[in-house]
Amino acid sequence: MHLLDPEVEKATPAELRRLQWEGLDRFLRDRVWSNPFYAHKYALAGVRQRSITDQGAFTSLPTVDKSQILEDVRQHPPFGSRSVLDDSDLRQVVETTGTSGRGRERYPLNQTDVDGVRAMERFGFHWAGVTKGSVVMSCLPLTTRAAGQWYHDAVRSLGGVFLATGNYDTAEKLRYLSEYDVSLLCASSPSYLRRLEVAALNEGMSPRDFGVRAIMVAGEPFSIDWLVEREEVWGARIFEQYGSTQRAIAWCCDRGAVPGGGRGVLHTLPHLALYEVVDPETGEEVADGEAGELIITPFSATSASPLVRFATGDRVTKLPADACPCGRTLPAFEAGTVERYDNVFRARGVNFAVSDIDDVVLNSGAREYQARIYIDQRTGREELEILAELEPGPDHGETTLREIATRLRDAMGLRFDVRTYEGSSLLPEGKSDLIKRQRWSDQRESRGGSAGTGSSS
Repeated sequence: MHLLDPEVEKATPAELRRLQWEGLDRFLRDRVWSNPFYAHKYALAGVRQRSITDQGAFTSLPTVDKSQILEDVRQHPPFGSRSVLDDSDLRQVVETTGTSGRGRERYPLNQTDVDGVRAMERFGFHWAGVTKGSVVMSCLPLTTRAAGQWYHDAVRSLGGVFLATGNYDTAEKLRYLSEYDVSLLCASSPSYLRRLEVAALNEGMSPRDFGVRAIMVAGEPFSIDWLVEREEVWGARIFEQYGSTQRAIAWCCDRGAVPGGGRGVLHTLPHLALYEVVDPETGEEVADGEAGELIITPFSATSASPLVRFATGDRVTKLPADACPCGRTLPAFEAGTVERYDNVFRARGVNFAVSDIDDVVLNSGAREYQARIYIDQRTGREELEILAELEPGPDHGETTLREIATRLRDAMGLRFDVRTYEGSSLLPEGKSDLIKRQRWSDQRESRGGSAGTGSSS
């Protein structure tokens, strides 16, 4: 077990809860109760500061979400009324990507926050084997997005060498992989790791020959079989990070994302943040093994612009504290299954998650795919269409399309029109964190239509 902070990693659940409440209580006293945004919010909700005397009472506070943060920033630019930061104390600014179409959240950080984020990020890189002199190649651009900046700071603090290749195209990234002894490849998303793999094979290179020892992915769910295959192709152990601009951060330990061919564990950092997993309908904490919405309070890293019970919109599966054989009792959730609640669709009376479709399509001969739900204007029926970019070669064609359609029907109880994608590659290219991969679109309020050739079942 690679320990970065033995006091935390060997602590009992009771000791971790004590550390967590001490940090949370101090955060509330120093940064929250007098904050203009929260003072107004809690007054409207009838919350009395004196009633919040323990963690149980804390979870009764109302949540805050993206729309409220954006409205606060709009009314009180540039950082919102939550920010009580003097200009001289500003050390960093990070923004969300804006891919929701509703605007970008903007967060200022002071030195305390920068140090807190670094403390959160260091764990995952240490567990992935980064030490003094380790070469870490990152495919995430260094922009106002959080990940590139925070990865850079954490790796440097561990004594690692950070190769910032995110602003280069895929061909240039392959050159770096060929010429440097890369210990850890931060590939951004699973989709972009696949893009690098395909590009290497197209150039006659074997990903194994790069000699990468470990790979970090984030941002997308994945199936076990798919990731195990990637580990075999690259000859490297793959780790997952869960992270957000709001400083909800969790990591796989040194066992990786698919240890022994099973799902790994994402360890949270309870001495630095409070992670809740709640039923989005009732607001109640879910039981171990159940899925719910992640609510985050990063009390160690948001002093300049406090976040209290931020509703992430991310669906995670809560695990017991002793879920991982590594021996750490850090609260955890399941690796490879984190996804957005808005990535769950309902069609023809059936609910399905995008990750369930990924599991079938990407393990049945397709490199990537694009999909939509639409209304057929002739029949008024809901239709589901998948355009699949198939693996090259004579073994993948109409038979593969029919197999995908059949497997989807058997797994989901839904008929999918599966066709060949005709166009440039769907695999992400270049600055992969600037545009989050959106495989699905819901076009049921627009006019229907179809394209491509293929098969349905």
